[in-house]
Amino acid sequence: MEKWPHMKLHHPKIPSNDRDGTKATTTPTTPTHNVSNTLPSIQAFKCLNGRGALAHGRPITRHFLWTDVEQRRPEFDSVQDVFDSIAKGTRELRSVDQIKEEILTQGPVVSTSFRLTDPYLQQIKNLEAAGNIANGTPDAEMEADSNQALCGGFVKDRVDQEHELLIVGWGITSFGEVWKVLPLWEANTEDIHDNNDTTQHLIPPLTLIGIGQFGIDRLCLAPKISLDHLSWQLGPYFDSDFSDAPKWRDWKEMDLPLTPREFQNLATCFEKGLIHAANSNLCFVIRDQTRLAHSASYRLKEFRWEESTLEWITTVVSVTETNDI
Repeated sequence: MEKWPHMKLHHPKIPSNDRDGTKATTTPTTPTHNVSNTLPSIQAFKCLNGRGALAHGRPITRHFLWTDVEQRRPEFDSVQDVFDSIAKGTRELRSVDQIKEEILTQGPVVSTSFRLTDPYLQQIKNLEAAGNIANGTPDAEMEADSNQALCGGFVKDRVDQEHELLIVGWGITSFGEVWKVLPLWEANTEDIHDNNDTTQHLIPPLTLIGIGQFGIDRLCLAPKISLDHLSWQLGPYFDSDFSDAPKWRDWKEMDLPLTPREFQNLATCFEKGLIHAANSNLCFVIRDQTRLAHSASYRLKEFRWEESTLEWITTVVSVTETNDI
């Protein structure tokens, strides 16, 4: 993750079944859910979000959210289901060298072979309890934590079963080589469906698991393609061909020569029309139609009709997004 500082992996957030420190009841506003059943799609969507940021080359503002996890069950019962549907296929990685190469060149991968053992989970529980005592955590909070579906970033119901993990890197410790794993956590927030939720600071430290331990690297899965075909910014969108100008997103200002039809398409980005958009500094997203992941935010500065070429010369100015996630 150090290599890609814009790869923020906090979505999809898992809604807590115990948001107020008491056992939740099943109501329309606080539905209970089984984290164990949704674990494969949660990890797969986190992987896709991370790789989407790499394809976009910047922090993304459009994520796969908890909504996608909820609405696409039981269609997506496995990591492979998600990758096959969204990334046009799944690649299997069955050696440490393959996994390292994939992470280094393409991004995070999902281990589907890690087996969560009771002794390991108990060790995590003991470490958490010791940390809570050292930090002076009230007994009521510790009791509430014990009722959560997760412990130390793992789903407690997956003991003695395969437990999907998101591997984001590797390193060397005094005990040997380790995989760096993003732990899971439950979100005490109503913003689990909100792309603009920026509570990035809630992400816990990475978990270190020894290479070869618990079968973690026996089988990892990765998306088949790079996700350039998806949009990773929120619209509205205007598409144009920038295949001959790969650095176009670095331009602070540019003139777009648009045909009348293209100019009409641009107008559909703004409910109150182009003149209002220019006067109000409204933002829109320009995408490379050959690689939708390559996009950037702009505002309309001015436009004029060029009689000699029968085109609208449209001047746009780059906008730095302040809500990048």
